[in-house]
Amino acid sequence: MSAKSEPEKPVTSKSSEPKPYGVPEDPPADQAKASRSKVLPLVLGGLCLVLAVVVALLGVWAITDASARKVDEAAVEAAKTSAPLVLSYAPATVNQDIETARKQLTGKFAADFDQLVNQVVLPATKQQGLTSKCTTAHAALTDTPSAEPDGRDVLVIMQQEVTGPNAQGQKGLIQVKVTVVKTPEGEWKVSFLQPV
Repeated sequence: MSAKSEPEKPVTSKSSEPKPYGVPEDPPADQAKASRSKVLPLVLGGLCLVLAVVVALLGVWAITDASARKVDEAAVEAAKTSAPLVLSYAPATVNQDIETARKQLTGKFAADFDQLVNQVVLPATKQQGLTSKCTTAHAALTDTPSAEPDGRDVLVIMQQEVTGPNAQGQKGLIQVKVTVVKTPEGEWKVSFLQPV
């Protein structure tokens, strides 16, 4: 006498009791889709905002970098032009050459230049009749930053020719480290010059 028993069905009871305050009812599938469709534009908007900030920062960096390159190029050009003027002189034009050189200088080096003129340039030109002519062959910024605020250190390679009435002419390459600084008037001036 075995009775066939039917499989038990799980008991599910739907309570008609209301849920406590603050506990949401189970949202239907349409409400879940609706809440996702509201979040998606917010996420996309946030990503667009982040992307816009990144693009703006890259733009500022590019402008700053281009501006720094222009400053560096102007400094190198000033050193290329000024260094030969400071180191070139001739007996017939020595006073004019010294004044031209002084106009290229600033700071302590401008004061030190007078000592150089009196000890080296004037005796070489007036007493020995020597002429020094320098032309820039190459110039580039050095790897080390300048000790001068707003200054640039430039290595200048020049062709120098020294001639005189009693001496055979000499030609050769010389290298000088030139520090140039921008004056308040916007001009680049030599604040340091030293053979290397």
